[in-house]
Amino acid sequence: MDDDGQRLAHSWRAIIFDWDGTAVVDREEDATPLATLLMSLLAQKVWIVVVTGTNVGHIERQLIRRIPATRRRRILLCTNRGSEVYGFDRRGTIVRRWLRVATADEERKLSAIAEALRDAIGATTHLEIGVVSDRLNRRKIDLIPLPAWANPPKARIDALLATVERRLRAAGFAGGLNQAIHLAAEVAKMQGLPDARITSDVKHIEVGLTDKGDAVRWIVRHLLHPQRIDPSDVLIVGDEFGPIAGFPGSDDRLRAEVAGATVVSVGNEPNGAPAGVVHLGGGPPRFRAVLADQAWRHDRRRPPSGPRSRENRLDIALSPDPLWRIDEGDHAHLRAVLEHETESHCTVSNGFLGVRGSLDRPLRASRPRTFVAGLFATPHTADGIRALIPAPDWTRFTLRIDGIAMALHRGETLAHRRTLDYRSGMLLQEWRQRTPSGRVVDIRTVRFV
Repeated sequence: MDDDGQRLAHSWRAIIFDWDGTAVVDREEDATPLATLLMSLLAQKVWIVVVTGTNVGHIERQLIRRIPATRRRRILLCTNRGSEVYGFDRRGTIVRRWLRVATADEERKLSAIAEALRDAIGATTHLEIGVVSDRLNRRKIDLIPLPAWANPPKARIDALLATVERRLRAAGFAGGLNQAIHLAAEVAKMQGLPDARITSDVKHIEVGLTDKGDAVRWIVRHLLHPQRIDPSDVLIVGDEFGPIAGFPGSDDRLRAEVAGATVVSVGNEPNGAPAGVVHLGGGPPRFRAVLADQAWRHDRRRPPSGPRSRENRLDIALSPDPLWRIDEGDHAHLRAVLEHETESHCTVSNGFLGVRGSLDRPLRASRPRTFVAGLFATPHTADGIRALIPAPDWTRFTLRIDGIAMALHRGETLAHRRTLDYRSGMLLQEWRQRTPSGRVVDIRTVRFV
């Protein structure tokens, strides 16, 4: 395992992540797969913290509505670039925990900075420069208010950067985006806001009273310290840590307040990720893979149920990531014609013994076999191939209910599922049967070698 792999082989108690470009591709994406993974982590008492520049309504619509109210207690939403923090009460109702309230003078100065910057860049370049004023505690100067770049996906940040730089330089703003950001800082000082937070997502230059670092500072003070969560138990994920036009990416401020946390980027990082940041790339799908790995690791650490627990059953921690599994499917009627193929796909082996993934109660079409590596029949078969010798079949079992042996052809099969987990090397079979007497029986087995 390399250094990055070792850093990711941990079960974190708090996961802090950016939204757009990290958790979702855009605000129209169906976040149900993400919500499912987060629910698994919430059930394992992991704190989930979203830090975003957008407002809380987008996160509620896209994510929170997909999470049951009873599961929301360990979710915190830090919205509007560090200006608000929301949590949830025992009923799952959203509650605002903190709000940065700008004074009338601060609002006036923010508008003056945005307008002065727009006029300064526009006067030099003769370009159309837009100003977005309806944001809490900040203003956005739109450097490329063109329909083609109205909502650029984070996956195209390198193309967006090249376009903005080319646009500014061609119009005579020789320093490009770097010069524009420096100018924003100078204008802020001139307007009496020397501590204004200047950030850029390439399309915009943002001038605000807060940034994502303020959100994480609140999290440290009101979550990590009270819950006694060490920074080494914190994972921070974003997509813009590396430098943009010579300045740190907008997500880089996430890590400044939690020294010792593990930091991961799933973004393109056109200029490379900073030292200390694990650069995975891959965008939201890769982020979901990280969450799936975390769900698996936390599930493995869960203590077994007590002897009187309703969950006192075969408790197997299968990987929640579908890329690590073969799922035969959940259906009542097995397709006997495909049984040979399914058995082959679901074979488990340790390099010495191999066991076909046959049913625990085989069908007539089944071909259960256990093979030992290197144990061949002699002489050769007609086609010259030495066949493996099957070992005794140890996989069958008989379960009797009311004196009748359970079988797929006796009574009514309500559901059957077969799952091979590549990560653990286990084959799980789940079977629900209604007996001729009307009793419903659930059978769950696991096979490994």
